[in-house]
Amino acid sequence: MAKMIEKKFFLPNVVSLMDGTLRPLGIAPSCGDAADYHGRKCAYSLTVNVINDDHRRIRAYLAGFPGSAHDNRVWKHMKQHQRSNQFLYLLCDTAYEPDSFCVPAYECQTGYVQPKDEEQFNTCLARFRVITEHTMGLWKGRFPWLRNIRMKITHEPKKFELYS
Repeated sequence: MAKMIEKKFFLPNVVSLMDGTLRPLGIAPSCGDAADYHGRKCAYSLTVNVINDDHRRIRAYLAGFPGSAHDNRVWKHMKQHQRSNQFLYLLCDTAYEPDSFCVPAYECQTGYVQPKDEEQFNTCLARFRVITEHTMGLWKGRFPWLRNIRMKITHEPKKFELYS
């Protein structure tokens, strides 16, 4: 997989992409920590972290964190983070902290002139990251209930994972 990605996108030793998304809840939670389910985009939501490949296949995901949970926090609870030796590199956006196997885009601050090499890396990464956005769109199209999850949370939800 890494060789195909390198050939196609000129990114060596990359095996997957990662992104976080908010999935809106159709019913307000009735639990003590209901305020935590307020996300930045919708009234109540769950944070989902998704790892996909270059063929738009979801390889792993973790759901169940409240909408206020940061993507990086969810990533640190995934088994892939705890077993980092199974991955070469995982590409992601600036919401994630860089480490030995998670490579985010360079952040560009307002009024800051980004060095040419950082700008080129971000441009190369952007071409590849479009696949993640397509994957999320395909996922929502295939499972329309993800657009508005009609589930009432009455207690602390369990985290769950899917591996293919």
